[in-house]
Amino acid sequence: DKLVARVKALTIGNGLEGNFDLGPLATRKQLDNVLSYVAIGKQEATHLCGGDTLTGPGFEHGYYVTPALFTDVTQQMRIAREEIFGPVIAIIEVDGYEDAIAKANDTEYGLSAAIATTDARYAHRFARDIQAGTVKINRTTTGNLINAPFGGLKASSTSTFRESGRVGLEFYTQIKTIYRAG
Repeated sequence: DKLVARVKALTIGNGLEGNFDLGPLATRKQLDNVLSYVAIGKQEATHLCGGDTLTGPGFEHGYYVTPALFTDVTQQMRIAREEIFGPVIAIIEVDGYEDAIAKANDTEYGLSAAIATTDARYAHRFARDIQAGTVKINRTTTGNLINAPFGGLKASSTSTFRESGRVGLEFYTQIKTIYRAG
């Protein structure tokens, strides 16, 4: 009940026009993708709230959707196994740390992962055990520093290089040597 209330209380809008928790999705295609996963989730799991397109005043320019929250999710469901890249929360019950790690790693993807804990031992174990390219402790999985490498493991990665960091900067930089006299 607390999580449902928290999700419903999130504010949605254009971040250039106010202080909101969530902004729009990037494209119509991504909105359609997220809505298709919400429809899949409604068939697979228990839908608690959200997943609705927002229209009307304040939402004319952009692709807005309310966060969708699902429970009774199993490891075999598409909303648990695929990268959605939208505000869809699939809650999977676990029986302790080892079960949580096993379930989190039981996917072909590994872009990013996070843990919320006050126990430094769990934080360090999680960082070691989780199969993800970026690990955050007591932080959200969004946002990365330009000087820190960013990229996933497994099918979440191009395997070519990590975006950002030294390798990413070198990839996006064209080196030119210029000599000047006088």
